Amino acid sequence: MFSENGENFRECVDCGFSDVMEKDPSLAGKPPVTRVSPEDMKSKDDADKDNGVQIVRILDQQP
Repeated sequence: MFSENGENFRECVDCGFSDVMEKDPSLAGKPPVTRVSPEDMKSKDDADKDNGVQIVRILDQQP
């Protein structure tokens, strides 16, 4: 990355392709909802899934 005349550019060191970088890039869409997302982003179904108990069974492997 380099600046020239107040513009930011990025350039590939392998092939030499370069283009102007956006000054204010925006995200395309919303970030995905995860278990650590703020509560206002989660739907009721997502909240119910987090509060449920899950049983894990470790099976003994026989040779």
